[in-house]
Amino acid sequence: MYLAGLLNHLKLFQITNGWKESTRPSQDLSSFLYRATSAILRLQRMETLNDKCVNEFDLFEDQLNIKDDKIVFNSNYLINLLSEVSPLFSDLRIMQDMIFPLIGKTLKVQTPASMYDGVQKIHKYKIPEEIKNLILIYWSLNGHSVRDYRVLDQHHYNLIEHTFLQIKPQKTVLICLPDNPEIKSSKDFTFDRQIDAIVYLNTAFKKIHDLTENIASLLGFRAKPLESEMGMSQLGSSTPVQEKTLALMVEIMPTLIERDHVRLDVTGIVVSQKEDARLGIRQVLLRAEKIEKAKKIYLES
Repeated sequence: MYLAGLLNHLKLFQITNGWKESTRPSQDLSSFLYRATSAILRLQRMETLNDKCVNEFDLFEDQLNIKDDKIVFNSNYLINLLSEVSPLFSDLRIMQDMIFPLIGKTLKVQTPASMYDGVQKIHKYKIPEEIKNLILIYWSLNGHSVRDYRVLDQHHYNLIEHTFLQIKPQKTVLICLPDNPEIKSSKDFTFDRQIDAIVYLNTAFKKIHDLTENIASLLGFRAKPLESEMGMSQLGSSTPVQEKTLALMVEIMPTLIERDHVRLDVTGIVVSQKEDARLGIRQVLLRAEKIEKAKKIYLES
């Protein structure tokens, strides 16, 4: 499952969707797009929570004696922001490790289960040289450090230890990542480069997106807008056979018409089983008495 509307709105993974629609690893690519959706939502939440942290600081700034470019800061919003860092590194690492198996299933050749293993012996695998070069460039510029930070976070060090509220040159939450994540001992870490985790994670997501799109293009696929999908294999055998609802997919489309006025379109796709075991699909609209409740769910912060 993934948010097709979100990915289409942001113009992301359009060639990857052409790959998904045309080849054997369709379900694997759906899983990949789920991870991508998860990463995007986390990045968006971090941006929103960052703004809220700055607004909280502003409430008290006139009572503070600020002499430095940054100070230690803590709040509920900050903790919520920091809680997105580890899962986001996990999403990016999982997306990395899906690349080689996806290529292997498409080309029907043997490939390793992880990008780390694949890069070590990349020239032994029967995949196009252009794709090998793309992967090696990605790995050297960004991919390796994503893995290093994820391993560090999982086994050795809490990546959010060096967190501040930066005041200059602009107000923002600053989560400093170690300059040298390949070193596992925290006493040897340096932070001279002031690597901002929020900026880094946004860049890392763009890099894995671009890599995937470029690989899909080299494999001969073309851009295609994503369509919503809903897997139902978890239902198993739907017995006894009777007329009933099996699934509901809710789709929302908030549209800004003019300043402070939003039109909210909420629809549902219902999958039902009929008495003869056939499946039926129909669209349902909100009833008038449910519109105010929908506004509270989707429009009130």
